[in-house]
Amino acid sequence: MKNARTLKHLGIVFLALAGKRWTSYVLMSIALVGPSAYAATLCAPDEVVVWSCEAKQKLYSVCASEDLTRTTGYMQYRAGQQGNLELEFPQVKQPAEGLFHLTLLPRGAVIEFSNGHVNYDLREHLVGRTSIVVARKDEVLGTIECEVPSDTLTLTPTLNLLENAGLHD
Repeated sequence: MKNARTLKHLGIVFLALAGKRWTSYVLMSIALVGPSAYAATLCAPDEVVVWSCEAKQKLYSVCASEDLTRTTGYMQYRAGQQGNLELEFPQVKQPAEGLFHLTLLPRGAVIEFSNGHVNYDLREHLVGRTSIVVARKDEVLGTIECEVPSDTLTLTPTLNLLENAGLHD
């Protein structure tokens, strides 16, 4: 941005733009807060929130270690409430390649994984509702619409992390 000046103060960026013929400055503020400010998560403070969703008084999260690659770190899907996990996949922390798969859509992304004979699609659309689709073979068992999504799956740092972990072709 031409003639742009950025000041950081208390977690807020104030961007002052000045054009050639402008007699005043236009101020825009953008809060610098993480996704956890929008959606609660089951991830630990030292983990990366890959994706999170709050629905029906439960939390659904995909959490990863900061060192996630094809051969190191881990990624897990967790469902339940703080202090009371109902599902953790995989149960053992391990690299995610071969367990999870990322598919980019024209307007969003999907993380897919299977736990036994049950398939999970964690869908984040750029337009529309974020959801979890649970299916067995070709039969949809249920869809959970996220009331408060993290909207982190389509962010560049998240996509880079998942690509480096071997989850996207």
